[in-house]
Amino acid sequence: MITKGCFKMIVFCKCGRQSNVFVKSATSALTFRPTNDIHMTRFSLLFLLFCSFSQSLFAQNFDSVFPGLSGDELLDSVASHYRPAVVLDYANARDTLYASILAADDDTLRCIYSGYALWLDPTQDPTQYIYLNGSTLGMNTEHAYPQSKGAGDGNARSDMHHLFPARIPVNEARGDVPYAEIPDAQTQKWFRGTQVLNSIPGADKDAWSESRTGISFEPRESVKGDVARAVFYFYTMYRAQANAADPNFFNLQRLTLCQWQAQDPADSAELVKTWRIAAYQDGKPNPFVLDCTLARRCWCPELTTDCTVPAKEPQTEILALRLSPNPLSGSGNLEMNLPFSGRLEVRLLSMLGQELARWQVDEAASGAFSLPIELPRSIENQTGVIEVKLADESNLLTASIPVLLRQ
Repeated sequence: MITKGCFKMIVFCKCGRQSNVFVKSATSALTFRPTNDIHMTRFSLLFLLFCSFSQSLFAQNFDSVFPGLSGDELLDSVASHYRPAVVLDYANARDTLYASILAADDDTLRCIYSGYALWLDPTQDPTQYIYLNGSTLGMNTEHAYPQSKGAGDGNARSDMHHLFPARIPVNEARGDVPYAEIPDAQTQKWFRGTQVLNSIPGADKDAWSESRTGISFEPRESVKGDVARAVFYFYTMYRAQANAADPNFFNLQRLTLCQWQAQDPADSAELVKTWRIAAYQDGKPNPFVLDCTLARRCWCPELTTDCTVPAKEPQTEILALRLSPNPLSGSGNLEMNLPFSGRLEVRLLSMLGQELARWQVDEAASGAFSLPIELPRSIENQTGVIEVKLADESNLLTASIPVLLRQ
């Protein structure tokens, strides 16, 4: 921790163990070892190409999705445009989801259903570590759309947009039953943290997930929209597989999911998560997170009320990001203009979305701001992106700029 002026700066350098394994081989072709002008020209062209799409790849915005389309044309367009052609294999998908996406901010994973939190040791294999040898305090991977219902193989199995960490006993209770609203009197088990109750909790019922064994499962209130958007995503992208496994499963829960999507709209945390996943999945976010009207237009015609998609702002221009020098070698300064005071988080990412370093300022003052940047010595010559996030209690701004990294 570095104290400077009136703020505290926390500097991180995180490279998850498993992500190093697959990212290292993937980035080796991008490693810059200049030996002549031809190598420099190729690298410069790569950088220019990256500049042209980096903003669309890493910009974290809500956005309208095919607003003029409806019916089968809308469904086909969404599936064609947002279904990733490339996803990680299942082992790497889980490790990446845990270490590089969900635990990227605080090294902590939380059970989607019970809220149980488990610290993730960044030096260990993520999936094995949180499993805790299968104990009741361990966690494994929950498929919002169950494996037995169409997510058992291929891209459908490892698509991170519908995967969540879940405490093992809670995951077992969900099994492959549909989501539903369960009357309290019919609930057989209640889950919160490490607790399991067989009777109605005395307080804070909304913080508990509920199970009706072998029949249905109801997540806690704060994540109902999250799982609804995950299911809508899966069924839109992998409908043929889902219907082949069970043609009735989606419709059993469709109306309930529509209500949950409307009652619990996507927030900034879900938006950041879907764009982080997109960096590993062909640049494709979950469109049901981007556009709050999409669920109604695709699957929920019964909904009579609608929402407004927040206006998309040119956030790079708002923050006026400037990196000096660029190419960056060793150290430099990231200059920006902050429209409000708040928590500032800056991440350095490879082209494949691997986090190379992170800097955090707990209380960054509004106005002109300069952040010292110092690269970890282990970083090789490559093209990367600097991602900036500024947040307070009611606002979130994100922006990114490309960068050339040199030793």
